[in-house]
Amino acid sequence: MVYAGAALAALVVALLLASAVHDSTQAHVAGTFTEESCEGDGRYGCQSVGTWTSDDGQLTYRSVGLDGAVGTDGTSRSYAIPDAILGGTDTVHDSTSSPLIGVLVATILLVVLALGVLRSAEKWGDLARLRNSWRRRKASRP
Repeated sequence: MVYAGAALAALVVALLLASAVHDSTQAHVAGTFTEESCEGDGRYGCQSVGTWTSDDGQLTYRSVGLDGAVGTDGTSRSYAIPDAILGGTDTVHDSTSSPLIGVLVATILLVVLALGVLRSAEKWGDLARLRNSWRRRKASRP
């Protein structure tokens, strides 16, 4: 049952990784975010919500969140990824954030999950049983 849970978790993380890879390859549209409110007042501060307008004026997103921080004037140079799976037109990113951060985080999660499963399997003796099974199967072949 533990392995089924780990497999499900790995599937979810793999889907996040695939989405992050997809999003990192999509076109970025530069623009300016103007903060209209700051929602929430949790442990890590609030989420800037406002309007983002592309530099060419073709795109405007209202009530979007900013992945980053605004300056003292309440604006931020930022970019949108209109065709993104994660965030899409709900979130814009300040100019200092990298689209590869999602790929990096998902990859690290997947590696940590795999190492945790392997360590548990070794501790429970499942890897030794698997090795013995492979050896018996290999020895029985002509």
